[in-house]
Amino acid sequence: MNRNKKIALTLFGYLISVSLLVVVFKDTNFEKIFEYLKKIDPFLVLLALLLNIIFVWIRGVYQKNNLYITTPNIRTNTSIVSIGTALFYNAILPTRLGDAIRAVFISLRDKIKKKKIITIYFGGEGY
Repeated sequence: MNRNKKIALTLFGYLISVSLLVVVFKDTNFEKIFEYLKKIDPFLVLLALLLNIIFVWIRGVYQKNNLYITTPNIRTNTSIVSIGTALFYNAILPTRLGDAIRAVFISLRDKIKKKKIITIYFGGEGY
């Protein structure tokens, strides 16, 4: 893909994102949101963030362990980032499509055949 087309697609993506954000937050009362945020204990927010990071790390290591038989060359870093990516897309897309995106992400990043990784999507982690 040439450079100009890539830049145009990126700008188009940003334009769609901004327009959707405007639609979503059009009727939001931000003063009330900031009022509620003043009542939240920052320690609890940081604790929740830390626990979430630990959860993603443990799940990434667990996934690497599960995939060791079929794909021994998967990197731990790739596994952890793929879990975070899947959680992000599962929050946005319906029917756990984030797991399919996770399989594609791993195959592209570590150059592993999709056939070996697709077990993630079809219950390879024992959901």
